[in-house]
Amino acid sequence: VDGASSAALLVRWFRALGAELPIYVPDRVTEGYGPSARAFDTLKASGADLVITVDCGAAANEAVAHAAAIGLKVVVIDHHMMREHPPVCAAVVNPNRPGCNSGQGNLAAAGVVFVLLAALNREARGRGMFADIKEPDIRQWLDLAAMGMAPEQLHQRVPVILGSKNEVLRIERYHAENERGEDRPYESPLFNERSLFRAREFI
Repeated sequence: VDGASSAALLVRWFRALGAELPIYVPDRVTEGYGPSARAFDTLKASGADLVITVDCGAAANEAVAHAAAIGLKVVVIDHHMMREHPPVCAAVVNPNRPGCNSGQGNLAAAGVVFVLLAALNREARGRGMFADIKEPDIRQWLDLAAMGMAPEQLHQRVPVILGSKNEVLRIERYHAENERGEDRPYESPLFNERSLFRAREFI
């Protein structure tokens, strides 16, 4: 659920900017769990030149090194614990990366992606990239972030604060239209208070 929600968030953000991203789910029987040399070979053969992994890849040093060897750039977005040395790639976004002082290590991958999209919006806004196109409103995808976060939060037994008590992002009674044109109130236990303040810095 976490990986699927994370991928859906990225796809919707890029789609809002006019780009369509394909999703590749490795076959656990033939390719194993997470990134693998075989999976990267398949993606390279399909014409890909950049791969973004979600909810995996933080400890896949050997597989990511293989990707680099065949000319494939990789961005890792993950939340799992890592080795002392991160994989060598274009970027590693992980609050559990050694040396990271964000204090967001309790976030699931969907939460990491959500905060990353807020940061990307801020960066793009600062560069004037939204002068001619509409800035993606990531609040409309809070349900996807919640769907990915909830199982992880329950598993880790990390306390969260209900949206109805958070004024930070003003999401406690936020309504957005989904693809069917229906309103959806968001009162989801998405992040703890510190995570919400962290997201606010980017938004």
